[in-house]
Amino acid sequence: VKLFPPTKTDNVETASSLEQRRLERLCTDLLTNRGIEVSPIQLLRNFHQSYLVHGLTHLPGGYSSLDASRPWILFWILHSLELLGALDKLPSDEDA
Repeated sequence: VKLFPPTKTDNVETASSLEQRRLERLCTDLLTNRGIEVSPIQLLRNFHQSYLVHGLTHLPGGYSSLDASRPWILFWILHSLELLGALDKLPSDEDA
């Protein structure tokens, strides 16, 4: 069972890419050896997009201790939305 698609390395082997491959094999072995039915991992794009958009205005209570890190949290939310191809689909103030 192939749980993880191979990480793209651009055909360049590095210490990091070798360690990544080793870790992926280890995770797959741990799951399959415990009798857990595994299937290829799927990105739930709409779920992640909704979660991130919600995080732009409402962060869970556990984030209150990270108040000084709000600019970084905003950066990572926006970056994640960009990776999902959803940054240009954000509602504007005019839509509210």
